[in-house]
Amino acid sequence: MNDKKMVRNYLFIFFVALLVRTINLLFIDNTGSHALMEDALIYWEGAQSWKESGFFSRTVNETFFPETERVPIYFILLLFIRSFLSEALIATLFCQAILDSVSCVIIYRLGTMINKQTGLFSAIFSIFSFNLILHSSFILTETLFLFFMCCLLLFSAEFVLKFSWKSVISVGIFCGLAIMTRSIVFLLPIAIAILGPVITYIQSRNWIRGVNAGLVVLVISGVITSPILYRNWTQFNSLHLTSQNGVFFLDW
Repeated sequence: MNDKKMVRNYLFIFFVALLVRTINLLFIDNTGSHALMEDALIYWEGAQSWKESGFFSRTVNETFFPETERVPIYFILLLFIRSFLSEALIATLFCQAILDSVSCVIIYRLGTMINKQTGLFSAIFSIFSFNLILHSSFILTETLFLFFMCCLLLFSAEFVLKFSWKSVISVGIFCGLAIMTRSIVFLLPIAIAILGPVITYIQSRNWIRGVNAGLVVLVISGVITSPILYRNWTQFNSLHLTSQNGVFFLDW
């Protein structure tokens, strides 16, 4: 498939996905009650607290406290939108519809790496996925996290197919951004660093290149996560990304 046809396919998938998600938004009767359900208020009000206090915080009894239950990337997106736009809720949901549409394009691209038919089915399923459409209309991290993970998978696939430092650096960046959106994936850089030498050895019998690539991913993702780790260490004597506890085996 030539480049011009691929670009046309990307644009067609993007605009069809955006149209579907925009129609969904138009059919929501009460945008506020729909989008701000359950945990959504943590992010929406947290962004406002950050705007008013000047630091990553939440408001309790009109007092600002450091936000420790979540990581900050999604709050930064909301903070940016709320700082510049009056109709911030609608703007945020439309922004998420755009991000989700880009994710559909990336999913299609990943499918075409297997074959044309897989790419077609990937595009159809992602465009009309009820799960993707619904979550893009909530003030939750899912849409942004999916976008970062799709980018991570795309550059990881390119790295597997053919080694390039551009792919390695991109993997590190999107790995760090994904962790700072949802901390559950904090083990990903370690997994990538372990698999790196195996991949490059299979590619070119050069495992040293894979070790170096793994170290680059660890360093880049570490730099991106370092501000929140530094804050938690200096203020709370903890190297956990969040204060949430659960059944995860490293007590994330």
